[in-house]
Parts: sequence; structure tokens; C-alpha cells
Amino acid sequence: MVSHDALTEIPDGLDLDLAAVAYDPLTTAHVSLHGVGGLGTWPDTGVDAVGDEVVLVTGAAGGVGSMVVQLALRAGARVIALVSSDERTALVPKGAEVVSMQDSARASELAASPVATLLVDTVGGARLAERLAWVRPGGRVAVVGYTAGTSATLDLPNWLLGDVAVLPVNLLRRAGEGDAVVDELTALLVAGELAVTLETFAMSEVEGALSLLGAGQVRGKAVLHPSA
Repeated sequence: MVSHDALTEIPDGLDLDLAAVAYDPLTTAHVSLHGVGGLGTWPDTGVDAVGDEVVLVTGAAGGVGSMVVQLALRAGARVIALVSSDERTALVPKGAEVVSMQDSARASELAASPVATLLVDTVGGARLAERLAWVRPGGRVAVVGYTAGTSATLDLPNWLLGDVAVLPVNLLRRAGEGDAVVDELTALLVAGELAVTLETFAMSEVEGALSLLGAGQVRGKAVLHPSA
């Protein structure tokens, strides 16, 4: 038995596996782009409309990163999607420029001549400070996750000169913003206009699934089937 408050109605046409994992990427991506990132409304970069935005997304093959890519493209922004390795480029939704961190030449170009107005960072870690330099002065970074590590060190003089705002995506405090749009976003998912990539695991595979999650190697979101 579970309490009524723990249950939610699933829309017709929504796969049960998707229903189990869709809320987080849908709402986190929306809040990151709009509630925190102020997509199309951040004047310090000279942005007057969404079409002026260049959104850089780290972890773009993951569940949240992939949804950020889709929603930013759907809104009309240019998107640069970063992935950790060449083999993960195929997991990024179509329409973005996909850059593997193994492509050191392109990564160096992005660092040397920053074009991004908004960075949605889903990986965190020690190299977050480096990625701030990939954002144009006056831009901002919405920090969503920390799969690459929980600590980052900023060189304050360089950060001040770079003039990039670092903003936390706190879904506990902003839960209402996600709840307000989840039905609309879920309808797009059911209609096939958005997609959440997922990988299913049997209960016997839970140890391996956790290892893959920890290494950032799950294709999107992980679904565990207890009866499998």
C-alpha cells in the first residue's frame, strides 16, 4: 500500500519506463534554461531574443543534458553539445553542433574564442572553472550536476575579469516551476516531439548499472526492472 500523495496519473500513450524517469530531465532542463538561465532575457551578453543565444551543454548525451539540448533548440537557440568521448556523439539529439572532448582542436577553439552566452553544466567537477572561460563576458553558467566531482576551485581574479555569473539550479527550491510545466512537456514527449533516452536493467544487473551511472556511461536515464 502507498499513500495517495505518492501516486500520479500517467497520460495515455506514455510508456511506463518513460513515466518512471521523465519528470527529472523534463523539469530540470526547463528550469535550467528558463528559470535560472533566463534564456533570451539576459541583457549583459547583448541578448535580445532566444535566437541570439548560444547555449553550451556539457554531458549532452545524458538524460538532463539531452533534454536541455532539445528544449534550447526548440526555443530557437544555437546549441553546442559537449560529450566526453567520440562514441557518445551519436546519443545527442539532432540539430546541435556536437563536440567530443577527445576533439582537442575544437575544444581549444571554443576556449580561445568563447561564443557561448549560456552554459548549462551537468557534470561539475574540478574543470568547471576552465569551462567558465568558454562563456562570453556577461554570460552565465547554470550548474545542474556534479558527476565529474563535487568540488571546483575558482581563481577569483580570472573569474572577475571573465565576468561570468555562476548560478545554482536548485530543484528543491524551484520545484513549483517544474510542476507548472511538466504536463505541457510530458504532452510533447507523448507526441514524439521530445525524447528521453533510457537504458533498462534487470535486478541482477544492479551492480553493473550503478557502476555505469557512476562513470557517466549510461545511455540517458537508467530504469531498473525489479521483476526482470
